[in-house]
Amino acid sequence: MNIGMFAGVGLLLTVVSVQSRPTGAPAAACPSIEPIGHTNTTRILNNTASYGLNTDIFTGGAYVPRKQYTLILKGTEVFKGLLVQARLMADQKTPVGNFTAGGVVKLSACDIPSSAVTHFNGDDKTDATFVWTAPANGTGTIQFWYAVVVNYDPAKLENTYYTLQTNPIRESNGGATVSPTALFWLVMAAVCIQAFKSY
Repeated sequence: MNIGMFAGVGLLLTVVSVQSRPTGAPAAACPSIEPIGHTNTTRILNNTASYGLNTDIFTGGAYVPRKQYTLILKGTEVFKGLLVQARLMADQKTPVGNFTAGGVVKLSACDIPSSAVTHFNGDDKTDATFVWTAPANGTGTIQFWYAVVVNYDPAKLENTYYTLQTNPIRESNGGATVSPTALFWLVMAAVCIQAFKSY
């Protein structure tokens, strides 16, 4: 499967062995978007991801405040579970925007309502679609932080777990543009004002 359109460049990839959570990620997993309370963990850094979000829907790498976006999580193989949250780039921890439950996802148990989505069963999934509403004006640049549980070994109570971050997505200026003609007259006005001030 070609997932080139999905976020996969400059991502932090972590593979972790964790105990399965078939009914969704617990609230305690929200701050780090990583499993906690497990001693058997192995972390691997990688520049590519097997699972990605379709962040190409953000035109020019920017979101429009309060606009709704349909996001799709998919990868190279089926997966069991997920946890997705958008965060402020400045501190990499403040949740931003709101999610809408549906399909194979539900709202998570994170402290801030609607700030994240997770799975509600441990069935095999080929993708997950959900809606994210961008935050208000003045929020600034954001990133999506997400985790994907790929497989589960009941005998060892272990599975493969990826945690990833998308590239930064800046806040749009609303899509305002200036035509070449308007730009010409703006420059001419600035020149005239400067000339007038020199007298």
